Amino acid sequence: MAKKQGFDAAKALEDVKKDKKLMLLVGGAIALLIGMFLPWVSVDVGDGGGLFGSALNYSANGFDANGVFPVILLAVAVIAGLNVFNQDKKNMLYLAVGVSALAFLMVLIDYPDTDGIGVVSIDIGYWLSLLGSAVMTAGSGWLLKENMDASKK
Repeated sequence: MAKKQGFDAAKALEDVKKDKKLMLLVGGAIALLIGMFLPWVSVDVGDGGGLFGSALNYSANGFDANGVFPVILLAVAVIAGLNVFNQDKKNMLYLAVGVSALAFLMVLIDYPDTDGIGVVSIDIGYWLSLLGSAVMTAGSGWLLKENMDASKK
């Protein structure tokens, strides 16, 4: 009876270290995850001075915009890109590209609306999430292209 192969985290880490495309996929996913926790938009009205000390300071992060959906997408992209479940590699890479692109589009579409009033600013979390999802998409697309080129030979 053959021993069933399971997920080997050490091997996956070595694969990521050796392959720039996997590094882009995983690095982009990490950047997207960090960006989700950072402020995407902030509102600052008033300086806190004056008669009543009134000031409005508010910020929202990626979870306020999209909930946990981009985090689920990045997890699926990384799992598919690393082929954790030892499935057909080409299909897993198609999945990685698809969910990475969907995560990128979700972040891009949720570009914070500043309404031109000058008190709303787009913060680092949005830009890091956008960059991370774009890099994740590029890495998974590059992996798929390499896989398709190798299968033609």
